[in-house]
Amino acid sequence: MPALKNANYWKEKQNWICGLCKDNPQPTTDSNLDEFEFSNSLFLDQSTLEKSGTSHRYNPVKKGPLFGHVNINSIRNKFEEAKDMLLQEKFVVMAFTESKLQERDQTSMYTVAGYDIIREDRANREGGGILIFVSKQCTWRYFTFSTKFPLETQVICLVISQKFTKPVLFITVYNPPLVSKTEFLAAFEKLLVEVEFLEFEKIIMGDFNLNLLTVDTHSVKLFNMCKKFGL
Repeated sequence: MPALKNANYWKEKQNWICGLCKDNPQPTTDSNLDEFEFSNSLFLDQSTLEKSGTSHRYNPVKKGPLFGHVNINSIRNKFEEAKDMLLQEKFVVMAFTESKLQERDQTSMYTVAGYDIIREDRANREGGGILIFVSKQCTWRYFTFSTKFPLETQVICLVISQKFTKPVLFITVYNPPLVSKTEFLAAFEKLLVEVEFLEFEKIIMGDFNLNLLTVDTHSVKLFNMCKKFGL
């Protein structure tokens, strides 16, 4: 799917209709929102934002550790922006896929104060790659899984621990666009089975290269998989 500039993105977003809902429309009214205690906090008009001193965006109150993912499409020329985001938003864990680093790129060039770096480059050719920053306020270790993924699919599983919180199994996935979607989804489901009963909270992030805006065999399978495993 081609990248959209901000203006075009919101225009497309306003006109978008879910394929599943289009085929099976459900009655909705604004009054339905009144049933939910949180409804009033979801919709803030401009005057509310101005009173709060927020000029251009609304940032909700952060509760608990903050995990994130960005498909950065090469971190070489975007590192300073990535670094600023890490430090400003105080992410506990931030994963970047398509880091596109190679052996000649020294890890020391991408250090951020207060963070450990977990790095996995694509072995066979340029492109791909995963770079994960983990706050030094956490302890972490690799979780070794037995599931076999297609050759160029990259998966890193980390167990992240903080004081007074339940450990988190943080899974980062990068699945290249040319990898068979069927093979990838079969392997991903096996991984979910493998970790299903571990006594960890589970956070899965990454780039699957699957278009969930298109209703097809692969998007439906992933949707059903997420539903099955409570994701």
